[in-house]
Amino acid sequence: MSKWPLLFLVAVAMLTAQSPPQGPPCFGRRYGKQDVLARKNDSTFPKQLAQCGVGFVMDTATESQFRSAGVPESILSRLPRPAAPAVEPVKPADRTPPPPPQEKKKKSEPPTKTEPRRQNDPPATQISTWDAPKTGDTKVNERDGLTYVWVNPGTFKMGCSPGDTECFDDEKRVTTVKLTEGFWIGQTEVTQSSYAKLTGGKDPSHFKGPNLPVEQVSWNEARAFCTAAGMRLPWEREWEYAARAGTQQRFLDINLDDHLNEVAWYDKNSGSKTHEVGTTKRPNAWGIYDMLGNVWEWVEDTYGAYPGGQVQGARGPTGAGNKVLRGGSWDNRPWFLRVSGRGGGEASGRDSAVGF
Repeated sequence: MSKWPLLFLVAVAMLTAQSPPQGPPCFGRRYGKQDVLARKNDSTFPKQLAQCGVGFVMDTATESQFRSAGVPESILSRLPRPAAPAVEPVKPADRTPPPPPQEKKKKSEPPTKTEPRRQNDPPATQISTWDAPKTGDTKVNERDGLTYVWVNPGTFKMGCSPGDTECFDDEKRVTTVKLTEGFWIGQTEVTQSSYAKLTGGKDPSHFKGPNLPVEQVSWNEARAFCTAAGMRLPWEREWEYAARAGTQQRFLDINLDDHLNEVAWYDKNSGSKTHEVGTTKRPNAWGIYDMLGNVWEWVEDTYGAYPGGQVQGARGPTGAGNKVLRGGSWDNRPWFLRVSGRGGGEASGRDSAVGF
């Protein structure tokens, strides 16, 4: 399924061996209002804001709140104000350049009968043998050894979930999407053993284990693996459709942060590491694991604003620019694991919290 910390200058040599390799601190994340209030006295925060950006627009009421709380001008001056006509979604910075949450890619013609989740379209001969009549049916791909889940076409609302007050601006243009073709999507995130199988034994991951999700894989590398597996990366619309599995709650089929532990590995329960796929957390309603948490997942799209209104088909933006990431990871707070949350990074970017 294909689904980023600072060291003190002293003791760098000692800590380097113990800590996950670090990319720019904002890969896959943007700062929220809570961060501004919590770090108003942190002298390093203004610089990090410039790199990562924020997931909100500072309107008059928010500015008044910040000033009353003593947020300094060095921070306020870096926060975006409302645009004249309408507020365009805040585009995250590059992650490996620096970015926050956003990105995705691929797919042009509507998928043939098979559209797996992080791999390129299977050859025609393979498609004809993958006969899955209904959502939830599974097949094992002999090339990568992974199990895939069939998802029937359908219509859903993409973007901020009803009642969710923590959505970033790039989630708020809710779009009704009609997917006209079914597709195959990974039942789990790509594992290290599967990745090594098709890459000549390579495993770039920081956290080692055959059944752990592979991480520190760039978008380019994820696509190459998918091609070798006879599959492809999912489009962002397909990813969210499969993640929601017919629901509209903010955390798959639940709304409360207190219950997120049932379905995801994130900062409060991960122990600062990844975990084996498809084991201790329950899957969503369609039998797909780790759609939220564990590692961010690359999708095919290049990051862009949602069109709003009604659209048909899975294809999203392509071309130059940051690639979309979805789902959040082991080092993220709950609001980054909301099913509508978006992240992103450069196509060549790698991080110990990013897989597919």
